[in-house]
Amino acid sequence: MNPDVKNLPGPQALQDVSQAIFSNALAYALTRSSNYGRQATLFASIFFVDSSTKMNPNMAFGQIVRGPGERGRSGAWTGILDWRGLVKVVDGVTILSLTGHPDWNDARDNGMKTWVSGYLDWLRTSTLGKTVAAKPK
Repeated sequence: MNPDVKNLPGPQALQDVSQAIFSNALAYALTRSSNYGRQATLFASIFFVDSSTKMNPNMAFGQIVRGPGERGRSGAWTGILDWRGLVKVVDGVTILSLTGHPDWNDARDNGMKTWVSGYLDWLRTSTLGKTVAAKPK
């Protein structure tokens, strides 16, 4: 693991937003308290849908090792592992969609699908994604 990770907020932010989306969506499904669904929708929209705030659908700079040369300009394959919580995001927005929360509309759903599609495309075509795919299982 890159020791700089302990000094950077990015990896923890990815885990935090994943957990927040999933927990709030689940709380909405269990309680039908609209505020939980609104919070899950807000977090998902900010990170994945809204064009002015959304994260780029890649981990090109994840676990970047500072320094000269190519290594200091691109992320390491281990950065993809930082985003293991993405499954919680997908589960959370699926819950919002299936329970019919009014804030989770078609535009947000399509925006989320576009983001995930872009991320999968990046995983399949990028050097980092191919490196991870080639690792022994």
